[in-house]
Amino acid sequence: LLILMTACFNFVNISTALSMRRSKEVSIRKIYGSGRKRLVVLFISESGLSIFIAIIFALLLSKTLLHSFNGLIGSELSFTIFAVHEWIILAIILWIVCVFLASFYSAWYLSAIPPMSILRTVSGGKGRQISRNILVTFQFALSISLIISCLVMYSQMQYTGKIDKGFSDENVIYLGLSGTASKRSGIIKERLEAVPGIVSVTQSAGGMPGLSFTSNGYHVEGIEKPIMSNAVYVDRDYISTMGIQLVKGRDFRDNTGDKYNVLVNETFVKTAGWEDAPGKTIQRNEEYTVIGVVSDFLTGSLHNGIQPVFITLDNERSGFGVIIIKLASKLNNTIRSQIEKIYSEEDPDNPFALEVMNEVLREQYDRERNLNTIFFVLSLLAILISSLGLFGLATYSSQVRRKEIGVRKVNGALIGDIIRRFTGDLLIWIILAFIIAAPLSVFIMKDWLTNFEYKTAISPLIIIAGGLTAMLIGLVSISLATLREAGRNPAETLRV
Repeated sequence: LLILMTACFNFVNISTALSMRRSKEVSIRKIYGSGRKRLVVLFISESGLSIFIAIIFALLLSKTLLHSFNGLIGSELSFTIFAVHEWIILAIILWIVCVFLASFYSAWYLSAIPPMSILRTVSGGKGRQISRNILVTFQFALSISLIISCLVMYSQMQYTGKIDKGFSDENVIYLGLSGTASKRSGIIKERLEAVPGIVSVTQSAGGMPGLSFTSNGYHVEGIEKPIMSNAVYVDRDYISTMGIQLVKGRDFRDNTGDKYNVLVNETFVKTAGWEDAPGKTIQRNEEYTVIGVVSDFLTGSLHNGIQPVFITLDNERSGFGVIIIKLASKLNNTIRSQIEKIYSEEDPDNPFALEVMNEVLREQYDRERNLNTIFFVLSLLAILISSLGLFGLATYSSQVRRKEIGVRKVNGALIGDIIRRFTGDLLIWIILAFIIAAPLSVFIMKDWLTNFEYKTAISPLIIIAGGLTAMLIGLVSISLATLREAGRNPAETLRV
């Protein structure tokens, strides 16, 4: 909607800037009896026809580009032009809104000027010039906001990609087992360990690191009230397979002997208020003894942050529903086919679905990446529209001041001097747009970053980069528009 408003304001800017070219036509129509309402209808009808044709082209273009857009954002949007009543109604509403925003002001303003005033007027007046500059300011404020937002999102995605998850997802794959096969997970594990290229295999229930864990309440030594903690049920090879670091105590040694011994993470220790965790007891259905502490690792997405974790061999579930496999190198077709063969023999009724862990974790943040891509495209559109509007205004301004340019050149002004004078007048409004957009976009992006437990800081360089980008684009647009008039021979421009 903001992009559409920018385009409509562009139309208003250009139409009001060029409206004085039709002043004689309007004055003649008024002299011959055309009323104000009739002139308003005339201007709106002309704009309405142009916008109607534009909407038809937009619908056809949307249909053509929809497949590419779905690939860009990872979605499956679809629509059939004119086959659904909602689209027809939406197109009509869009047409009415665009006609009102884009043509009503210029039509009403021009039709209100007395005929003799129009015949004498050469330019649009200072008041109208200021109103056009205000619209340009709004356009560039939107462009700068989108640029800054896009840069902040990109910075956040880069930051989250570098965060230490606390476990290794490199060359780790996993697959789910049906309820029946989960009771034979130990046999499946032994068969998989014999496959060449597989480093280690472990079993788990209750969740996967970086995705989600189950959560339970536990009574811990030294605290009366129970604490909530993530929990995962594993075998003795879990810590080594997942690359989780042991910071104190020891790892599991035996699946039977360590059944009622547990590992906890550092956040669990902090939550329990322990100084030395090994030897402490935790109660749920049984009493467990802490034998070691592991470093903190992500149990869910980066939106949630680090949670307390309880790791036990005492599986409360009926079996282990997940087999996790650590490979010596990247997954290849040979290893995949061997794993699939074992799986089809041990769990024939369940579809084979092998997941690559780092790819699954990456997909968690597709929404943010897609949002960043959309903002990037919108930023380009907003900049393009704003630049076209600024180019049109600068072109009109240079044409209106053609004689002034000629006089300045006769008096020795260089083309560069003339361009600097024109750019200075319009760049002031771009600077004003930056002053408005910078704090607004920082406020909005700080609110967006609250969705992340781990978030990057909004660097002043990002804000400066957004402003300088808009200013550079504005400078180029104004310079190109002014260059043509500034390069004319003064003899031509000053000829009566």
